[in-house]
Amino acid sequence: MPPYGNKSANSNRSHIGPTLPFADRWLGRVRRNAWLSLIKRIFASASRFGLAALLCVSTMAAQGQSVLPEHLHAPVEVDPGLGWDELIAATVAAHPRRFELAALEGTAAAWQARGRQWLAATPYGSFSYLSDHIGDDRNQAEYYAGLNLPLLRFGQRDSAQELGRSSAVTSAASAAVLRWEVAGLLRTLLWDVAVAGNAVELAQEALAVADELVHGVERRFAVGDLAEADVLLARTTFHEKSLALIDSEAVLLDSERTFRSLTQLDRRPAAFAEQLAMHEDPDEEGAEHGPSFDDSHPLLALANAEVERARAAVEFADLSTRGSPLLTIGPRRQRDALTDYYNDSMSVGVTVPFGGRRYGATTRAASVTELAAAETRRAQLLRQLDLDLHEAEHTLYVLEQSLAVAEARNEDAARQWGMGRSAFAQGEIELRELLRIQDTAQNAASELARLGIERQRTIAAVNQAIGVLP
Repeated sequence: MPPYGNKSANSNRSHIGPTLPFADRWLGRVRRNAWLSLIKRIFASASRFGLAALLCVSTMAAQGQSVLPEHLHAPVEVDPGLGWDELIAATVAAHPRRFELAALEGTAAAWQARGRQWLAATPYGSFSYLSDHIGDDRNQAEYYAGLNLPLLRFGQRDSAQELGRSSAVTSAASAAVLRWEVAGLLRTLLWDVAVAGNAVELAQEALAVADELVHGVERRFAVGDLAEADVLLARTTFHEKSLALIDSEAVLLDSERTFRSLTQLDRRPAAFAEQLAMHEDPDEEGAEHGPSFDDSHPLLALANAEVERARAAVEFADLSTRGSPLLTIGPRRQRDALTDYYNDSMSVGVTVPFGGRRYGATTRAASVTELAAAETRRAQLLRQLDLDLHEAEHTLYVLEQSLAVAEARNEDAARQWGMGRSAFAQGEIELRELLRIQDTAQNAASELARLGIERQRTIAAVNQAIGVLP
C-alpha cells in the first residue's frame, strides 16, 4: 500500500505528521469558520457598544435636561410699582464699582483732613546728652530735649484745602457717572427685553395663524378639496413657526437673565418709555462742542473735576517739594567743666531749606504730566460726546423716515393677507401662494413693531448721550 500523501509535495509540513487528502479542505473550512465567527463577535460587540453608548448619551441628555435648575429659566416678573429711581439705586448698590467709590470718598476725606492741619508734616521730638567723662573728665555735662515742628509755606495750606475740595468733587462726580452708566445699561437691557418680548408675541400670533391654517387645510382635505401634499405643507409651516417661537422664547429668557445678573432683581418696571429731552438751541460759545449737552453732563463734569484736582495737585507739589521750614523748641540743661551747678535755659531754632525747586522738579513734572493727561482726556471726551449725540440723532431721524414707510407697507400687506385668505378659501390660489402672502404680512408687521421699539430705544439713547437720567 502506497504511503499517505506525497512526501515531495508536502515536505514543507513534514514536521507536523502525515496529512490526508481532505485535510487541507477541512483545515480551510475550520480557519474560515473561525475567522467568520471572530468577525461576527467583533461586529456584535461593536453594535452592542454603540447601542449602549447611544442609550447612555440619550439617558445622560435626558437626565441633564431634567435636572436643570428651575431658577435659570424663571421669567422676570413685571412690577408696575417699580420706578427708575428704585431700579437705578438697587443696581448701583449691587454694582462692583461701589468699592471704588468708597475708596474715592476715603481719599477725599483724607485730603480734607490734611487741609485742616497747621503743620506741613508730623512733628517729632529729639533728645541729646553730652559728657566729657570719657575725654578730659572735668565734670562737664549737657542735656537737651526739643520739639521739632515742620512749618507750612505760604499758600501750602490753601493748596491742600483746594486739593481736598477738588477730590470731594471728583468723588461725587464719579458717583454721578456710575449712576449715568447704570442708567444706560438698564436702558439697553430693558429695551432688549422689550424687543425679545415683542418677538415672542409675534411668534405666538404666527403660530396661531399656522395652527388655524392647518385645521382649515385638513378639513378641506377630508372632503377631497385639497391634496395631502397641501396638508403636509401646512403642517411643515406649523412646525417652522413652533421652532421660531421656541427660539424667540430662548432669546427672551437670555435677555431677562442678563437683566437679573446686572440688577440682582427678579422684577422689572412695566413702563419705561421716555420723552425726548433735547436742550435749547446753543449759542455761539457752546456750538463748538456740540448742540445739546453742557458741563452738567456726568462724564464732562467728572472730566472737569479731574482737571481741577490735577491742577491743585500741581500747586501742592510745587510748594511741598521745596522743603518745609523747621521750628525747634526745647529746654537745655548745662553744667560747665570744673563746676558742680547746672544752668537751665530754653532753646528756639529755625531751619530754612533753600534750593528745593531743583530737587523737587521731578515730582512737579509728574504732576504736570497728570494735569496734561486730564486735559487731553477732557478734550477727547468732548469730541466723543459730540459724535455719540450726532449718531443717536441721525439714527432717530432715519427711524422716523422708516416708520412712515413701514406703516404703509404693513397696511398694504394686511389687506393683501385678507384678500389672499379669501381667495384661498374660494380656491382661486394655491396654498404655496397663500403662505408667501402670509410671510409677507408677518414680516411687515414684525418690521413695523421692531421700528417702533427701536425708535423708543433711540430716544433713550439720545437722552443718554446728553446726560439726562430717566
